[in-house]
Amino acid sequence: MNSRKVRSNRLVRQKGLSPQLTTSSENDCLWMQGVSEGMSVAALLDEYPGFDFANWLSTPLRNNWLTRFF
Repeated sequence: MNSRKVRSNRLVRQKGLSPQLTTSSENDCLWMQGVSEGMSVAALLDEYPGFDFANWLSTPLRNNWLTRFF
């Protein structure tokens, strides 16, 4: 994809008052890192042209990870 390196393929999220640990692919982690840095979807798709956005999007929607989508 690009020259970024992922140190861990685990995502920590909060569900209610409990932390949840999720194991993810390196590509998903790179994408989520970009999201957390405030990159737009357009910029992320430019940076990661082979990323399967439609497949990735189903997981955050199913798990209520997204709070806003513009």
